[in-house]
Amino acid sequence: MMKRLMFCVVWVLFFGIISHADILGIEEFNYSDDNIAGQAGGQYWDWNNTSGLHTGTVSNWNAVFGTPMVQNKALFIDSSGARREYNGPTEGSGEGTDERLGAFRGSGTVYYGVTVTELTENPWCGFSSYDFGTERIFFGRPSGAQFFGIEISGSGRALSTIPVIVGQTYRLVSAVDFDGDQLRLWVNPDSSDYDHGSADNSADVTLAYTGSNWSTSVRLAGGAQSLWDDLVVSNAFTDIAGPAISNEFPANGAVEVVIDTELTWHLSGLLSEVTYTIYFGQLQSAVAAGDSSVLAASQSAQTFSPGLLKKGAVYYWRVDVVADGQTYPGRVMHFTTALSSFDCLMLDSDFNADCTTDIADLLIVAQQWLGTCTTPFCADVDQTGGIDLSDFARLAQEWQKDGPVVVINEFLASNSKGLTDEDGAASDWIEIKNLSNAAVNLKGWSLTDDPANLGKWKFPEIILDAHGFQLVFASDKNLADLSGPLHANFQLSKGGEYLALVRPDGSISHAFTPHFPPQYQDVSYGLTVFGDSHRFEYGYFSSPTPLQNNGSGFVGVVEDEVKFSIGGGVFTEARILTLSVDNPNAVIYYTTNNSEPTEQSIRYTSPIPITTTTVVRARAVEPGKVAGPVTGQYYVFLAPSVQGFNSNLPLLVIDNFGGGPLGDDNPSTSHVFKPSVVGVFTVQADGRSRLTNPPQLLSRAGAKVRGISSSSFPKKGYAVEFWDETDEDKSLSVLGMPADSDWVLYAPYYYDRAMIRNSLIYELSNQVGRYAPRTRFVEVFLNTNGGALEAGDYVGVYALTEKIKRGKDRVAVEKLDASDNILPDVAGGYIFKNDWLESGEMGWYTTRGRPSSQGGMGSALSLVYPEQEHITDAQLTYLKDAFQVFEDALYSPSGQHYSNYIDVDSWVDHNLLNMFAKNVDALRLSAYFHKSRQGKIQAGPIWDFDRSMDSYDSRDDSFNTWKGTGDGTDYFHYEWWDKLFDDPDFRQRYAQRWYAMRAGALSTSNINAVIDAMAAQLSEAQVRNYARWPEAAPASSWADEIQHLKNWLAQRAAWIDTQMAIEFAPPSPTAEQ
Repeated sequence: MMKRLMFCVVWVLFFGIISHADILGIEEFNYSDDNIAGQAGGQYWDWNNTSGLHTGTVSNWNAVFGTPMVQNKALFIDSSGARREYNGPTEGSGEGTDERLGAFRGSGTVYYGVTVTELTENPWCGFSSYDFGTERIFFGRPSGAQFFGIEISGSGRALSTIPVIVGQTYRLVSAVDFDGDQLRLWVNPDSSDYDHGSADNSADVTLAYTGSNWSTSVRLAGGAQSLWDDLVVSNAFTDIAGPAISNEFPANGAVEVVIDTELTWHLSGLLSEVTYTIYFGQLQSAVAAGDSSVLAASQSAQTFSPGLLKKGAVYYWRVDVVADGQTYPGRVMHFTTALSSFDCLMLDSDFNADCTTDIADLLIVAQQWLGTCTTPFCADVDQTGGIDLSDFARLAQEWQKDGPVVVINEFLASNSKGLTDEDGAASDWIEIKNLSNAAVNLKGWSLTDDPANLGKWKFPEIILDAHGFQLVFASDKNLADLSGPLHANFQLSKGGEYLALVRPDGSISHAFTPHFPPQYQDVSYGLTVFGDSHRFEYGYFSSPTPLQNNGSGFVGVVEDEVKFSIGGGVFTEARILTLSVDNPNAVIYYTTNNSEPTEQSIRYTSPIPITTTTVVRARAVEPGKVAGPVTGQYYVFLAPSVQGFNSNLPLLVIDNFGGGPLGDDNPSTSHVFKPSVVGVFTVQADGRSRLTNPPQLLSRAGAKVRGISSSSFPKKGYAVEFWDETDEDKSLSVLGMPADSDWVLYAPYYYDRAMIRNSLIYELSNQVGRYAPRTRFVEVFLNTNGGALEAGDYVGVYALTEKIKRGKDRVAVEKLDASDNILPDVAGGYIFKNDWLESGEMGWYTTRGRPSSQGGMGSALSLVYPEQEHITDAQLTYLKDAFQVFEDALYSPSGQHYSNYIDVDSWVDHNLLNMFAKNVDALRLSAYFHKSRQGKIQAGPIWDFDRSMDSYDSRDDSFNTWKGTGDGTDYFHYEWWDKLFDDPDFRQRYAQRWYAMRAGALSTSNINAVIDAMAAQLSEAQVRNYARWPEAAPASSWADEIQHLKNWLAQRAAWIDTQMAIEFAPPSPTAEQ
């Protein structure tokens, strides 16, 4: 093995020039080839933490399992492990006084640094912090994972996005931070990390840790073959990381850097006499390798001048620290120099860039006549390699002409996720730029996509400052009001069309004629400068820059998608994947960590073995062009324990490829969706679903824990959002339900042990004519640890449920654009709710302070659609006012009647369904409302009934009371509803609607039929569910739970029939009792 790689440090030399009071142990394995057990070399390994000193009596290595061997001055692990204590000589797992004196517990930080190479694929491989004889914390490749990570024994893990590649050598640095309650891991740390040894923002992965275990020794181990070297244990990060520069200028990634810039830096660490080796050039690989072709200087000064640089070019640089003959490599950084600044869009024959073709340009032609180009100005217009009559002819055509000063600088003709207009729409756009030093009044200027109609859309009177920009949305909305963004009365064609900017006199200032070339999604097109050219050309931009100067463009776009030899799906044995692309000039880059592939990703050179659950995302790259579209395939491996799994229910799998536990949306711990793959396996003709069947769908998705109080339950609910390969929403039909991107996996757990309460009441609501989310029962597997899907990933029975959102198949209110700010458009549609506020969510109250904290809920009115980041002030004001006028009519003795503002029938139905189910949190939590543009405020859809119908909540036990016990909602006296029930007409309508429901959907026979159908679906799967969650199993049996639910609902309906006749109105003669 190469003993010293670029990122490995010769620690002995380093430690000779710094303070090393904090070093606990150094091991370079300088032993003869043999078993490591009993070896006691290296330095230190004798730390007494209580006294803060070295004792002089060292420990030796022990074989924890297998036979760890020394080979060629390195530790060879072959399904084995070796451990060494750094707190004194006493061996074993005892906690004697001498052991405790040397140990760490509850305070301080222990840092580890080690070099490791997996020689064969390891099921797990890493180093551990031991508490005497017990492993507590693991760093490296956790069991079954494809990425580096951290694992707390028996308590959870966190994975980085850095894959473990067999044969590649890594420097791993970790921290057990007792003071900061955190674990950290760096993979191949560079100088950007050296200043942040105590900060989690520089680590590749972190994990909270509040344990008070001892830290006494380190173990190196793996489940197959690996090679280890250069182990250091210390109390100080700099002992592990070594010296490195900081405060680099230009900053890494800087743009618009002047071409005569100087490079400067500072030194981090305790070194005093050092020199610096500087590598500088335009080839990243050469700088990274420290190639002699880019060796720029070796010096002691902390500044370096690279000379006059090219314009609009990317440069890479690296500064290595050299101390006492040892080199400590720095990281590779880059910056981009500024482009030339032009005052006009030059004519072809405006060789000297002075905005006109004149005698100066003719002299340039004369000087180069019948020869070749000379710098700084080239007269070879047709680029044939010589200056001849064709070049002179072009000069003659443009003689005495001036170049335009106002141009179409950039446009985007296929916008899906970029700049949005005031309506929240990703409209196409056109950017105008004034290239001159004087302001221009655009009044009378025009934009057009029709050469026969040059004045198609005219600018209002607007002053375009010198070198200023003006954006016009090509949305076909035809808005020229200076109080808002400008919108042309046409859209742009992705396939290419005529586009021109026209002066007030009808002359063309700038045009794409006969048409601009084909365009691509979220890739803009416009003026750029290639290389050292002194003239504008047209190019594509992978990162559009509206209202900013354009960067370096690309001559084209790679259209080719990478082809996969194996489609995504489920597998039980290893496969070999080949990638290909039709474009012979393209190179393929791919990732296996779910990240978007770039030119810094793995370059495809040979087939990829797929041996475990893996995501492969790839794209084609061609020099000078925008990279091609990302394509991905998802390979889910089935462990033997699930290969025979089958069910009468559909199966749903969520796998985030070792991404760790899903985040949640609890207000105190708000998290975003984690990239995942979701597979759905349907029931086949034999009445069974199997994981070994082809999935109905297998899609990239985001997944997270959902719910507020329920997010803390062991069995968690999840939100799933289907994505395309750019992580934009993708609508899919699932199990026969209408297509959409957003879904909820409701997790029946402690309160709803029949597991059907939500699905039951939603179905009954739909039957009475009030939309409620559709549901389908599924059995779910969730794999967040990486590796193959196994029996331990089973999480039970769930109800796949439509999320409440706007849509033609969900809450069918109109789409509200940001331009809809006056009547009638501002009147809808809206969805809002009375609920707890989530993190960052805006809420409001009526002028009477409602909703109040009645019942101790502390809820507020809040937006569902439009979302708060998209709603305009005018729309929010309208919605608040609309609800306020309803409340005023409700509580005021005179004026308009409340029925002018709400859909009374929907309010009746909403209350009846909640009251019948005795939903103890109804009306005050998860209470939705919606309003269409032409309609009144409606109550609904209903949502969240796990604490209802005599659940295990206990407040809803009695069938023969109107409201639940304790703080259960009072359906007739909760705010707003109290005044509605004071109205005899409302009470009469309420009673008559009850009896109508009882004659149909709420008849006991129909309710029992719905329950029986759902129970038949769940009777098999509930056994597996409660084997997984025995703490939530029914008190007697699940069948008894179902029968009890039927009995309770029948009793409650009969009781309501009686009470309704007494307190509200006589029964309908057709109602079933």
